[in-house]
Amino acid sequence: SIPDSLQQLQSLENLSMDGNRLLNLPRNLHMLTSLKDISFVDNKITNLPTSMANLTNLTRIGLDASKMNSPPREVCMQGTKKILQFCSIILEAPYTDAIDLGGFGLRSLPEEVNY
Repeated sequence: SIPDSLQQLQSLENLSMDGNRLLNLPRNLHMLTSLKDISFVDNKITNLPTSMANLTNLTRIGLDASKMNSPPREVCMQGTKKILQFCSIILEAPYTDAIDLGGFGLRSLPEEVNY
């Protein structure tokens, strides 16, 4: 696992965690506001925290799209911009009266909207 102390690296821009056995990303990942590039290819991660939408400097997410459940693989295959857009919609959903998932190419309604 990745230590919670990771949040202290406020100027961190690149984080590569490829080729490990990680099941989850750190809870406090959203606190790394300088992060531009994150990669966790070849791990066991299947869900991204919706709080990743708060990483406004992020330009690249390296992941195994075929393993992803949330965001759905259809979204992950469309790249970083769509992933962050999806996370933002889901993150804001409890505070809005509408959810617009148009343009994501979804095959089914994501479980995140079944709350």
